[in-house]
Amino acid sequence: TTENAAATPTATDTEEPTTTEEVSIIERGGLLMLPIALCSLIVLTVFLERLWRLSSRYVAPAGFVRTVLKLVRDGDLEQAETACLQSDTSFAQIAFATIKNKPLPRTERKVLADEKGTQEVSRLERRVGVVGVMATIAPLLGLLGTVTGMIQVFQQIEHVPDPDIGLLAGGIWEALITTGAGLTVAIPA
Repeated sequence: TTENAAATPTATDTEEPTTTEEVSIIERGGLLMLPIALCSLIVLTVFLERLWRLSSRYVAPAGFVRTVLKLVRDGDLEQAETACLQSDTSFAQIAFATIKNKPLPRTERKVLADEKGTQEVSRLERRVGVVGVMATIAPLLGLLGTVTGMIQVFQQIEHVPDPDIGLLAGGIWEALITTGAGLTVAIPA
């Protein structure tokens, strides 16, 4: 009688829906898990953006490099300069600084190219410092979560004459979740 089985509530029908273990751990970690998760999201975003922007097509596209080098070898410096001005790549910026100063002695051209290279490196390293900041903040947030969790556990058992060791261990375990999460974000960062 399938109809009777459908009409009769079972124990699982009356229970609240269970969540995955990951959600449970995040919930158990408390409110400080949100900024730790935000740190993780920021690190991942900066990493992916830098990975994208540091690909060869934005730094030194192979076809463009070959074209500019061929123009320079052929002595067509004006065309090489024009090609460099039309590109926003790091290679184009450094090559332009070198090509436009061709009449200068080699040592002076090298100094100018090095200066432009330093500017380009600075541009390429943009936002990388954010990863370092997140790598510093995340474990500190985790430690703060552990400390506040431990305070809560000890406040709960302060007036209990014979506290259950399982309750104490469970509270400490929950408090340490934030430290684990903070380290999990900081180590790869």
